[in-house]
Amino acid sequence: SYTVSPADLRKTILTLAVQGKLVPQESDSVLGTLQSILSEASVNGVSKGPTADTSAVEVLRISAGTSREDFYVNEADFKHVDLPPNDVEKFRLVPGDLLACRFNGNLHFVGRFSLYRGESGRIQVNPDKLIRFRINTALHSPRYVCFAMNAAPTREAIEAMCATTAGNIGLSAGKLKTVEIPLPPLAEQRRIVAKVDELLALVDELENQLVASRTVAQNLLAALVR
Repeated sequence: SYTVSPADLRKTILTLAVQGKLVPQESDSVLGTLQSILSEASVNGVSKGPTADTSAVEVLRISAGTSREDFYVNEADFKHVDLPPNDVEKFRLVPGDLLACRFNGNLHFVGRFSLYRGESGRIQVNPDKLIRFRINTALHSPRYVCFAMNAAPTREAIEAMCATTAGNIGLSAGKLKTVEIPLPPLAEQRRIVAKVDELLALVDELENQLVASRTVAQNLLAALVR
């Protein structure tokens, strides 16, 4: 009947995941802040304007961190920027980095997290409006943290912190780092990630089927009208 949208299904999956209802629990989760699980300080990205020189370093667009439904960074969404070697090293992204949008006109994008996988194999840096967070991977799964930060209960807390300035909605890295999420043991985090990825793939398949069925229905209607 299509009464539940794929977007709502994704939200429900993430909520159940962080509540410990998708996989068997070894032990109770503890609550921890984002700050407590970082391996280094967060970094706001490059604020320098883009260049037309396509041999320069690739800087992601803001939309690279908010456009994908699977919570991965869109590494094909970039511009170029001239940077000295020291800045390239400072802002260079590595697989496992999390990016969070700190300014946007859409409240639902502010504080939204995505995972950088480094699939392009090229040197890429984050823009000023995407904050970089590096997780202590010896104890925590960046993918799990990404899911937990995007789950509905966490989003409610994040959106409540946002402030509007000159028509733009913003949130500082400092406030984001105070947000608490459930932190089960690493092995359980990995099992949760595997289950969530499996379910999200099914939702993607469902969404594709819905699009195809609606296209068929529209074509049928047009044929009947003719």
